[in-house]
Amino acid sequence: MNSHDKGCLLDRIRGAVEIRIYDETQFEPGRCCNGGQYGFSRILSLKGQPPRRWRVEHHSTSDFEYCRVCGSFQNNAEHYDSCNWTYLTDQEVRKELSRITDNPGADRHGEPAEYFEIVAPLPTKSQI
Repeated sequence: MNSHDKGCLLDRIRGAVEIRIYDETQFEPGRCCNGGQYGFSRILSLKGQPPRRWRVEHHSTSDFEYCRVCGSFQNNAEHYDSCNWTYLTDQEVRKELSRITDNPGADRHGEPAEYFEIVAPLPTKSQI
């Protein structure tokens, strides 16, 4: 990714309120719920303005208990009370998205294993 693309990516990040990152490196249909070949995702939600911080929420295709705060396969009350949300800056988010863009890897079918979508853009001044 060249410096212009990285600048555009940072502009897109600054214009969003949510980013979804998917990891299907191990995902396999038929085994993605309880067979050990799960898909994972992280939802980054914009919190605070300013300073801008992105709260990371974890998800899995697994049927098993999965903690949305820390991304581990446990989610009982005692565990949840000991977890802390992770927050990222715009620069940390850009670095992660650049890494995925530069090297998405491939799943078992040759499709990108990691990808993201930038959703819920904030309206621009001309749209208000």
